[in-house]
Amino acid sequence: MTGNNQVTGKTFFKKKSIVIGVLSAIILIGLGVGVYVYFVQQSSDNTTTESTTGSDVKPFAQRPSDQSSRSAARALADGDIDSAANTYKEKADSASDNSTQASYLVDAAMAYINGGRYSDALPLALKARELTGDTVQSASLLGMIYENADDKPHAIEQYKKAAELFKKDADPMARAAYYEQKVRELES
Repeated sequence: MTGNNQVTGKTFFKKKSIVIGVLSAIILIGLGVGVYVYFVQQSSDNTTTESTTGSDVKPFAQRPSDQSSRSAARALADGDIDSAANTYKEKADSASDNSTQASYLVDAAMAYINGGRYSDALPLALKARELTGDTVQSASLLGMIYENADDKPHAIEQYKKAAELFKKDADPMARAAYYEQKVRELES
């Protein structure tokens, strides 16, 4: 009987470690995108360019901190998931561009994920992907949601997509190995 409890405990910690790893990867990716967007904006401010098209929009915009975002973060820290998610959804509804709207939707999805409410997070993550197109961030977020909701086929599909997008990424620091490992783990 003790052996079964140890296996369950190991499984729990393994899943917890995986979730923490995925969340860390998403945060690092988000920071990288934020830095990239910052430098692209700085570059475009210093040069004259032709008008841009919708395809030039960068996913998950870096937003300045505001009172409602800080309030949502406090609510989340206090365990009030619904208040935090609703604040982020309201901010998404009032966003002026797809990238910012997607960023707030991801924040709302992450609030639900932190509370283990994957079915509430899923439509928000799907809407964010719809706004920005397929990105490493959207595929990895959807993969994490599907994995934690025990939907292995969709998790594998999204992690494969994240790995493919990582391979196409021009950033030399981008690595697909993490997502390829997730696919191998889920397929076994």
